[in-house]
Amino acid sequence: MNLKSLSASALFLAAIGIYIQIAGGNLPGYPAVAPGVIVLLVAAALTAFLPFRWSPVAAVLAAAFMIIGLFGAGQAVRLVEVRAVGDTVGLWLQMIMVVAAGALAVLAIARPSGARTEAKPVEQ
Repeated sequence: MNLKSLSASALFLAAIGIYIQIAGGNLPGYPAVAPGVIVLLVAAALTAFLPFRWSPVAAVLAAAFMIIGLFGAGQAVRLVEVRAVGDTVGLWLQMIMVVAAGALAVLAIARPSGARTEAKPVEQ
């Protein structure tokens, strides 16, 4: 699995984290199709399926959007104040996967296009 695929997978898992928060029940009035899920899944699809070297930029932008949104909306306190276990677990999953997706995407962009890591035989 390459870095682009890992980044896209992490965005997909972050989207699952949002639904875990909704199932946790501490988000009254939250829409069934959450805007964050759309952002994460579109970025995951762009990162995974576009054949361009710079397609992981979508993952970096989505990660930045989600992290800024967490703090900008004043919701970061939900990471440490447990009101509902599902809400806290889902938010932790979402944020860990968002950070991982962003980091993996940066690595995918920074890696030279022809670079491959191959196992080299050990000389004895």
